[in-house]
Amino acid sequence: MRLASFLRTGTCAAIFALAAPACLMTTGRPEHTPSSQRAFWALGYPAMVTSTVSEFEERDAELAKLLAAEAGFVDKLKTKDAELLREVYGAADNDGRSAAYAERLQETRQIRSFLASHKEITGRVAIACQAAAKQKGTDLEPTGAVGYALREGVDHELTKHLRNAGDYRFIIERNRSALGPTDAKALEAQADDVAYASYVAYVGLSETRARLDGLVAEAPRVRAAGADFIAEEMAVDGRSGRTDADKKASEERIAAMDRSLAAIDPALETARILSQNAENRLNVAREKRAASFRDLRARARSVSTR
Repeated sequence: MRLASFLRTGTCAAIFALAAPACLMTTGRPEHTPSSQRAFWALGYPAMVTSTVSEFEERDAELAKLLAAEAGFVDKLKTKDAELLREVYGAADNDGRSAAYAERLQETRQIRSFLASHKEITGRVAIACQAAAKQKGTDLEPTGAVGYALREGVDHELTKHLRNAGDYRFIIERNRSALGPTDAKALEAQADDVAYASYVAYVGLSETRARLDGLVAEAPRVRAAGADFIAEEMAVDGRSGRTDADKKASEERIAAMDRSLAAIDPALETARILSQNAENRLNVAREKRAASFRDLRARARSVSTR
């Protein structure tokens, strides 16, 4: 009776009125709409699938080269401080597996990719340098030198940016004087490669495979988005006021989408072939990386006796 009476009172209504906004509040997380439902995604979808398959293959091959190079690391150093080498290599291995390293590596790759696909940036910088030189009465053609300097400068800073996402640099800094400039520089480069090899084996290959699995799962939505786009283009074909140029442009857009839709199945076939043994290849990559790292630490231990 007391509960029924309470539910009939205005007190209950007031409580629900206060609670309702809280119930309707969002979690604050991003609310993205799926890109796979968009026409632009459908146009590039086959290329994305194919490039992701290629990325997996390239990373696997890259890892093999990195591990082969590790076998000669210790012989390139003069130091006899075995404990220091083991500490640096161990820190680099852990750094390469960290989320911070993966995020920083993605940043550096995006910057490098942007600059590589926008070569006009180098040209504009060169033009600006040439104009500045002419203002000072110097007639120079600095295009080649500027391009080289810009690439080298960006690459140097990106290497530092990635290196700063780990702790091995602190160990080297603490021991830079004891190592000497030659060994310190060589050990930094080796630690960079150790970290990157561990990233590829334990994180990078898995990330690429997961991205590929996600792309494959999107295929039905991508096909639907492409079909909808073609239907929309055809629906406006008969509207008044459309010029021959408009119609030609529409036909070209339809043809581009048709080509993209036709390329989906071949792209998915390459993904299917990779997926058949991707899990085994991931396990093998990690086993080889673990074995190479054990060997590296064992070689480092032996420097005290040389």
